[in-house]
Amino acid sequence: MMDALKNFARCWLLPPGIVYFLAIWVAGAIRGRHFSTVKKYSRGHDKLFVLATGPSFKEDYPKYKNEMSKSDTMALNFFAHSPLFAEIKPTSYLLVDPAFYADLDVLEREGKGDLRQRIEKLIEILVGSVDWPMSLIMPDLAKDAVLPRQISSNKNITIYYYNSRLGMRWTSRCEMWLMKHQMIAPPAQTVANMAVGLGVVLGYPEVWLLGADTSMHVMMRVDQKTNEFYLENEHFYGDNRESTRKSRALRNPTTVASWLSAISEMFYGYERIRAFADYCGVRVVNASSFSWIDSLERA
Repeated sequence: MMDALKNFARCWLLPPGIVYFLAIWVAGAIRGRHFSTVKKYSRGHDKLFVLATGPSFKEDYPKYKNEMSKSDTMALNFFAHSPLFAEIKPTSYLLVDPAFYADLDVLEREGKGDLRQRIEKLIEILVGSVDWPMSLIMPDLAKDAVLPRQISSNKNITIYYYNSRLGMRWTSRCEMWLMKHQMIAPPAQTVANMAVGLGVVLGYPEVWLLGADTSMHVMMRVDQKTNEFYLENEHFYGDNRESTRKSRALRNPTTVASWLSAISEMFYGYERIRAFADYCGVRVVNASSFSWIDSLERA
């Protein structure tokens, strides 16, 4: 009994934790945010395959194709740009990056015209090509954005929002309880982090991750003439590497230090998700044929 009281005090009564939690909720209330509709989401099967876009998905897909057809599937980011999108017909689609609910004109002014074109192509595919029932899941911050408004014209797509308020870097039972009840979000350093965490929130007994190479650190480059940091990003649906430079004209240009810090947060996020899945009694399996993630069960 005494141990339980100590655990309760440690989780709930520490002033920094209480102040932080109340602060994010009050701020969200003022802005009319921190709401969630994902609890209305209906699972079709007990297993969810999260379809990440790393190069290894080329090898993963043939191996799990038959099993995927008998399970729910969640596509991420620009997966719809692949011909496999229409073949797999994912049951859900997750968009997390703020770029997806940003003003497209602002992206253009920031020198991200290529990104704007990719997002416009994504919208065109989702609106014009999805002829099967599919759930689009986005953060609550996106509820008034252009993208969900345009996509809502396709009546085959049902849009759900998750509460995007992030918790502290706890691994305590109280944080797990808050995540489970969608009072805070799972770790969101990358869309794959969030996808696996939401799979647990949505109540799937099993969540399987494919195409999660998670090798962003080996894609880092520094131009030896201009001293610019950039990435040579590669996805399963493209034979050519996609070079994404970060202009130093931007207010907060990406640097080697900031990128390595973000990568560390990403791997730490998987450790937190593993703890969250254990708390909820959910099996999470990294079935990627190649992956740097060492904190999840491997197939």
